[in-house]
Amino acid sequence: IYFLHPTEENIKRICNDMKESLYSKYYLSFIRPISRILLEFLADKTVEYNCQSQLCKIYDEYLNFVTLNEDLFISRNYNREQISFEQLNSKFLTAEEIHHRITEIVDSLFSFICTLGKSIS
Repeated sequence: IYFLHPTEENIKRICNDMKESLYSKYYLSFIRPISRILLEFLADKTVEYNCQSQLCKIYDEYLNFVTLNEDLFISRNYNREQISFEQLNSKFLTAEEIHHRITEIVDSLFSFICTLGKSIS
């Protein structure tokens, strides 16, 4: 059972474990949804290594946040200093870097809302 972020590095690690037949079955739970590109990469590698029957389940868990108590949560980001107000407004950031950081915040908020089981109108 793997519980991880769907990053290229993590997918390559899983593929390597499958290639080496580290386990007989694999259950993958991603903290946030896996991109189509990474999912296709994973599929290609499982076919290449002839281990597709070992991959039992893949889950998108929407757990990209940390609950501190019933009324408070924080975003689950590895580089918290990079998503501060000061950093987001830095004149040294490119538009692409700002977009990436805003996407991390939105992803975390979306994960939180999904776990509430309510729609926001």
